[in-house]
Amino acid sequence: MTAFHACFPTLFHVTDRAALPGIARHGLLSAERLCTVLGIDGDLGRNRGSWRSLATPAGCASLRRQGMRDGALRSRLDPSITLEEWRRFINAQVFLCPSRAAALVLRRAEPDRDQVLLACATAALMEAGCALRFCTFNNGYIDRSPAHRRRLRSHADYRPVSAWAPGTPVREVAIKGAIPLAVRFEAVV
Repeated sequence: MTAFHACFPTLFHVTDRAALPGIARHGLLSAERLCTVLGIDGDLGRNRGSWRSLATPAGCASLRRQGMRDGALRSRLDPSITLEEWRRFINAQVFLCPSRAAALVLRRAEPDRDQVLLACATAALMEAGCALRFCTFNNGYIDRSPAHRRRLRSHADYRPVSAWAPGTPVREVAIKGAIPLAVRFEAVV
């Protein structure tokens, strides 16, 4: 057992209830992988200002809206990374919350959507070969700090959980591509 697994034995994902049949059929997919499976161009290099519903053979799927408008993101992004590259990087990840409380905050941010929390064992993800990476802040939120105090987002924000040290904050966990069907999720309130 790793220190990370001991501290975060369960990870959570927030999704639309209508997406559950698709998740049961294909596993939990990143926006990029979902668009590939469906054979559609999800325009993943651009900001999604609203939710996007997708029809799938197993029902509906949704691409979550993103609050990363160009101007705000540009001033908070490492200058060596383009807006399109960053968005494609983010859309290639499946995001998990490190606690039920953090997942509930995400769910409450969209009170008009019928969303559920899915819980899975961190050990199951590791046993399935998922490369878990953690970030010490939530990259989906635009920080409002003054320009001279802003952190610049970069790929290095996501570090392998093997590099995590006790006491280091974890705001989100990312897995590139997909979480395989072998990993069981449980819907929780």
